[in-house]
Amino acid sequence: TLKKAQEAMAAIPIIPCTACDYCAKVCPMNIGISGTFSARNRLTVYDNLKNAKDNEDWLVKGHGRARANECIRCGACMEVCPQHLQIPDLLTECCKALEIE
Repeated sequence: TLKKAQEAMAAIPIIPCTACDYCAKVCPMNIGISGTFSARNRLTVYDNLKNAKDNEDWLVKGHGRARANECIRCGACMEVCPQHLQIPDLLTECCKALEIE
C-alpha cells in the first residue's frame, strides 16, 4: 500500500536537504553543502562508497566548491536553512562516512 511505502521511505535515514543552497550563499568557506549531503544520501541508499565519493567529487569540487572538511563551524548556514538542519554536525558526519580528510 501507499502507506507502507511512505513508512519504508521515512525509515531511510537520509539528510532532508532540499538543495535550496541558501546555506552555500552565506558560507564564508564556500562549502559545497548540498552536494556533500547528496553524496551522503547516495551512500545511505545505495551503500556504494566509491560511487558516493565520485558523486561528492563532481558535485563539490567539480563545481568549484570547498569540501566539507574545510567547514569552520561558524553556523551562518544554520541561520538560513529552511529545514533547520544542524549543518556543521551533519558535515562532520559526512566527512566520516565519505572518508573526506
